[in-house]
Amino acid sequence: MQESEGEEQRTVFVFNLSNCVREEILYELFLQAGPVRKVVIPKDRDGNQKSYGYVYYKHVEAVPYAIALLDGIWLYGCPITLRHHYLHTLTTHDNHSWRDAENTHTHTHMHTFSAHKYLPDSF
Repeated sequence: MQESEGEEQRTVFVFNLSNCVREEILYELFLQAGPVRKVVIPKDRDGNQKSYGYVYYKHVEAVPYAIALLDGIWLYGCPITLRHHYLHTLTTHDNHSWRDAENTHTHTHMHTFSAHKYLPDSF
């Protein structure tokens, strides 16, 4: 298995983020489900953060646990929605819509963005 495939399998896609949410907050929150490698909230061309992000776990087993534990919780006045990034990647490459994969939400995935990555001081 390639490293990129392994990373996708260990990634949670988080959307409906308030603009008040910072990577450090997501890092601390998602630690409840397992060891987090990094958190990324992409920014647009003007430097404003987007309303979605990615949480990369150390272990693939943390992903379904994080989704079960944290999907739908309210964070800064917004209910966050979580999906397994690997499922989204498969459906994107197969030319299926996010709605086909999840039957709940419509999502457009942007592959070109600049992202500031938060890593804990110990890395």
